[in-house]
Amino acid sequence: MSALYLMALIGVGVGILSAAWEAVSSVARPSRWESPMRALVLVRTVDRREHSLPFVGDDRRHHTGESQNSQHDRLAA
Repeated sequence: MSALYLMALIGVGVGILSAAWEAVSSVARPSRWESPMRALVLVRTVDRREHSLPFVGDDRRHHTGESQNSQHDRLAA
């Protein structure tokens, strides 16, 4: 029983020491914003503005059915 207690005590000690080591080493490292930045690189992409996409949905600006000043529109606005 005493050997089991000794192994548990050593395990807890190692855990505490490793947590302390990680805390000290993380503070000692330079911050990400202080490290030198890499140069920006131009990325070639497809310009989406070149393609005309169809309109999906109801466009309220060209509404021709009922009057524009309905009760629902006044409550929603």
